[in-house]
Amino acid sequence: DPAKPMYFGPGRYTVSAPGGEDIGPFSVKLDVPPAVVWKNRRRITQIDRDAGVTLEWKAGRPNDAILILAVNADRVSGDSAVCLCMARARDGRFHVPAVSLGNLPPTVEENDLTASYLVVAEIPLEPPAHIQARGLDAAFAAFVSASVRLVEYK
Repeated sequence: DPAKPMYFGPGRYTVSAPGGEDIGPFSVKLDVPPAVVWKNRRRITQIDRDAGVTLEWKAGRPNDAILILAVNADRVSGDSAVCLCMARARDGRFHVPAVSLGNLPPTVEENDLTASYLVVAEIPLEPPAHIQARGLDAAFAAFVSASVRLVEYK
């Protein structure tokens, strides 16, 4: 399936809240870059856990980080595992090695992909917008874009 467009387009947004009993009001400007583009998303439908998988992307900001999350759960046995890798956004590609995917259970039933995910997410390495309000020790607003695909783990 093709990726769906992001809810927010690139631009400048204001994140604000009127506050309440415990947290005071705040307002902060947040720049939203173009979303990460997972370039080989359509070609990755099955992942051979013994071979690993290479992902390619175009980042919205070169100084960000790319998180790659591989997740699978077997509803019959109850086995589940998660693999999390991080790469520099400017690199544009990353190979998740077999050793990192080894603990993910295989997708048992051909059409049961309800918990078989691969995610590419772009996150800022530094909080771009600090929030200051009464009652908060520390807070920030950040834009994170992600592309998710159901995959079959072999």
